[in-house]
Amino acid sequence: MTNKTIKNRINTLLFGFSVLFIILLTTCIIYSHYKTKAAESKNTLITCQCAYLDIPLSNELQTYTYRKAKEYNLDYSLLLALMDQNSNFMFNKVNGENYGLFQINSVNLPSLNKLLGTTDLINPYQNIEAACYILSDLSKKHTGYKQILMAYFLGEETASQYLQQGIYTNDYIDEIMLKRSKYYEYLHLSDKT
Repeated sequence: MTNKTIKNRINTLLFGFSVLFIILLTTCIIYSHYKTKAAESKNTLITCQCAYLDIPLSNELQTYTYRKAKEYNLDYSLLLALMDQNSNFMFNKVNGENYGLFQINSVNLPSLNKLLGTTDLINPYQNIEAACYILSDLSKKHTGYKQILMAYFLGEETASQYLQQGIYTNDYIDEIMLKRSKYYEYLHLSDKT
């Protein structure tokens, strides 16, 4: 081989390696970008794109609650207000026969166990799932947040008696609705920033 042929082959190899290097570098940059975006999405509420609230509820449980709200077609800000009012976000709160974040009465445990496999109302994930199921079920029978909350708080039979008397709210429900408005406003302001 002549020097010119060897030089041409070296140049061809160098050009090939340069193209390969550029392809690999571009692939690494793209992969790094998508990996960063995926990690960032774990730190935000998916589809809501809002920041986590500064409340005594872990980011993981906020995300879980948000996802369950979507799954059960519930208002996320109402769920936050209900947890705030009932337990001040203390997942292990026990008040008589009422347990967990949503203060679910133990009388509901057998039916929740059959329907959802709920075994522990102190477990925050089971408590959130159970509350979402109950509220979703009540929303099929009642119209408006106040009627749903009345049935949640008093039980359906007692709530029905109050509703028949024209009583649609009480201090408990008014407090929850006030908190819901604050959470709703904050979450929707966060969406815009």
